Amino acid sequence: QIERTREFVNFDKGGAFVHCFFQDEKGVIWMGTSNGLSMFDGQKVCRHKVLDGSDVLKGTFIYCTLKQDDVHFYLGTEKGLYLLDLKSDTCQLLSSPTMSIRAIEQMNDSVILLGTLNGLIKYDTGRNTFQPVDKIPQLPTNPIVRLDKSRFLIANYQGLYLYDESADTYEYLSVPSEESSLILSLLSPHIIQILYIAIFTFNWCIKTM
Repeated sequence: QIERTREFVNFDKGGAFVHCFFQDEKGVIWMGTSNGLSMFDGQKVCRHKVLDGSDVLKGTFIYCTLKQDDVHFYLGTEKGLYLLDLKSDTCQLLSSPTMSIRAIEQMNDSVILLGTLNGLIKYDTGRNTFQPVDKIPQLPTNPIVRLDKSRFLIANYQGLYLYDESADTYEYLSVPSEESSLILSLLSPHIIQILYIAIFTFNWCIKTM
């Protein structure tokens, strides 16, 4: 039996809401919000400011995060891709501020997949280059899910695609929905070959992979 407790923490009097979480090696909970980055140490919540005291991400919507290592985290925001360095306490903008990022997933050791409002983009972390993927329609791309070592599910405003990195192929997958193919989220449990799909019409669909 799970003991359920509830505690409300008021972290932003301006009414910002939390869109994503991540936790660092010290146990601090970081929250990507509609008004920048906040941190919760178990006692209190405060807005994150970099070493010089500035609030780099104030007023910025943070949609997603990806851990690089214990002290480096990528932040996908409405104003570009940032790299948060907890050791040096800096936050660096890596992309153009016009790139609105909604999803991040690690593809391999040197490449990250970015779901943006302008389609799917490959980011080479070593070369710091951004390459649009033109094999699928360049539409707003939201959830990205890794199925195994080389296969990924990528959803955009047109539907669902299966990307095989080893073969460099993209396959369109039919999504059972009567009204809309706008996919908001995906879940693929590793222990069973089932995909859960949340569609804009609030229907839940299950597809065997």
